[in-house]
Amino acid sequence: MSSETCESAVELEMLASGMAKQHETYLDALQELIDNSVAASVADESYFEDPSEQVTISLMFVRGEDTVTTYISDNGPGITREQLQNHVFRTGNKEISEGILNNVGWGLKASLAWFEESLKQRELQNDTNQFTLVTQTNTSDCLRVEGPITGDLPISSGSDDDWEIGVPDKISELNKADHGTRVHATCARSQFDSDVWPSAESLDKKIQYIRERLGTLFRRLLSAREDNRIVVSYHDLETNERDCFDTVPIWPRYSDETEKKNHKFEVTTPRGEQYRIEYESGSLDIDAMTDRAEEEYPGLLTQSGKFRYRYRPSQNRQGVDIYANGRVLMTSVFEDVFDLARNNQYNYFGGTLQIIPIGDTKEVPTDNKKTRIDTNSELWREIQAELSREEFLPEGREYGKRISTG
Repeated sequence: MSSETCESAVELEMLASGMAKQHETYLDALQELIDNSVAASVADESYFEDPSEQVTISLMFVRGEDTVTTYISDNGPGITREQLQNHVFRTGNKEISEGILNNVGWGLKASLAWFEESLKQRELQNDTNQFTLVTQTNTSDCLRVEGPITGDLPISSGSDDDWEIGVPDKISELNKADHGTRVHATCARSQFDSDVWPSAESLDKKIQYIRERLGTLFRRLLSAREDNRIVVSYHDLETNERDCFDTVPIWPRYSDETEKKNHKFEVTTPRGEQYRIEYESGSLDIDAMTDRAEEEYPGLLTQSGKFRYRYRPSQNRQGVDIYANGRVLMTSVFEDVFDLARNNQYNYFGGTLQIIPIGDTKEVPTDNKKTRIDTNSELWREIQAELSREEFLPEGREYGKRISTG
């Protein structure tokens, strides 16, 4: 084992509890880990103009009696020994790393801290439940970093077995790749079960919920190349049930394309940052969307024929999806988008707002957790003012001339 360690300007162990609180749920912590894998290959929006790099990400969920271990694997460039030593787990610095959704570098540390905290709170932390990061580049050997979070995480040499753990055999792109990163993180099962569709008992149903969620958030990435993949698999140790699914992009469809609202405009902030804004909205054709899913991807729907996560005709699941920095950052947003004078019910209303940096601007400002738009930014205030004009506001209870089914 090497004596080298990951440096920390401030004791990482002292900050871990506070970092864990950046995430409220398992899905928040998971999202940070997925975003890190995406950002490893998708440096900025120019990727979608010429997606030369194929992206494969695998998520495996193994549920035991008391814990759930999540394995996230990608075919990105991997992390060098120098980056591990001086950057990845370093604290107290303001250095910016490359890759949208990953420009501060706190996401990985905060997510791993959240997983550790969920175990500590239930006294489940032991030697077998610590996180593991395994990585290699196409010019370097496999390296391994193991938890728990401390001020000087040791870096050791990884083995072939380390490289293969948590990657299903059917994902040949990852099994054959000589570069990429794998993160293994364990949390309390009670936390996972309560945060991921709590009304569902079976792991299969929970994984289908996650699958639909990822199909919504990463629909543009999954559609950029035919061979881009986000694969979700699971193994329930108690029942021995297991399966593996490709995530499919889920796009909104509108019942009347001629009535759909489209609006494009540009915003330049006082700091000179430039953005192209593309907004569309209309009455969602839920029936057409579910019919297609039932025919092509039946696992995405509940027994009653509804989507599990996003597209359901009820007020709390409707609104506008906000796309920026490589994925949908926020879904079902009403109040943040529009200056609404009354609380109407918007039956079947749906829309998409894309924010694309142009010129020398590389990304859209987000909050500290990198998971939501910064709604205090000048950019957002300009967008809200534009879309709160009368002609773009949702039309309330009569929107789409349909009756809500709840």
